[in-house]
Amino acid sequence: MASFAEQNAVRCKEAGNVLYKNERYEEVRFFYSLVKMLSCFVFCAHFAHLSMKRMFVEKRTRKRFMKSLTLTLTTLPSFLPSKLQAIEKYTESIQFDGTNPAVYTNRAAAHFNLKNFPQALLDAETSTRVDETWTKGYYRKAKCLHAMNDTAEKKKNRFENVREAIDVLRIGTRYDATNAQANAFLRALELESLSLAKDCFEMKARAKEMFREGKFEEAVEMYGEALRDEETRRGKEKGKSVLGESNGGSSSGSLRATMFLNRAECYRQMGKMRECERDCEEALQLQPKNEKGLLRRALCREYFERFEEALEDFETAKRLSPSSLLASSGIERCKRMQKVINNDR
Repeated sequence: MASFAEQNAVRCKEAGNVLYKNERYEEVRFFYSLVKMLSCFVFCAHFAHLSMKRMFVEKRTRKRFMKSLTLTLTTLPSFLPSKLQAIEKYTESIQFDGTNPAVYTNRAAAHFNLKNFPQALLDAETSTRVDETWTKGYYRKAKCLHAMNDTAEKKKNRFENVREAIDVLRIGTRYDATNAQANAFLRALELESLSLAKDCFEMKARAKEMFREGKFEEAVEMYGEALRDEETRRGKEKGKSVLGESNGGSSSGSLRATMFLNRAECYRQMGKMRECERDCEEALQLQPKNEKGLLRRALCREYFERFEEALEDFETAKRLSPSSLLASSGIERCKRMQKVINNDR
């Protein structure tokens, strides 16, 4: 006969399942949003009533309006949560009995739907520690790793995250080869991995192609991925240099500066001049005498009517490349605008 604790654990798990199926992942959040909505609703209704009064809307119409408002407010409480949240119920179940892997994966699913991926990942990993043959735990872990691609929690590039998710799923499907969910997701990830860039060099090449096709937003995103990947690789190179194994990082600085400047040009094409200037600054910190960086930053400064700063950049670029027509025309424009400003004073 099951112990009292086990019975309670089962009851809590079942209650959690009901709440989860009804998408009541965190009902307190829903409650607060509903309170805010009600406050706004009452304020708008009060304002509408006063407006009708001032506009001489007949008393009977105003009464009808307030009656319908009152009816709405009295029916809304029926939607308020009557039970505890799903996550709380799963937590209670774990406190009674922490040996059931299904409860951990259910709570992981609830956290996942709230986009709380680190906590969902922790629960998925715990489920596989409780029972290493629990395929659903590996499935949930793979889902979290894949979802982290588009969040601040990711520590690897997209390709590496997808490959890790594939490795996790392959372990899970070894224990249960008939799990339809896991097999379908594994196939989808394997197809996705074929289309992903593997490192910053490949990402840079793809971003360049996107730029040529006029896909500036996609190119910006891909250059961002490439920069993050390059930074990760640079960190690993620093670790090697401590051990005396590094090949030197000068080429890394050049690659990084190029990617910042390429992304800056994407921003310029999109009309995002502040972002363009910011990326030019990043590139010029790495390569202060980069002609392309100076010219693009000069164009941004000219756009923001900071003609003195723009002139300085154009002149520096002209000294580096005396035949530059862009620098020459920029110098003329800035000097002309400075004259106009001085004459107006």
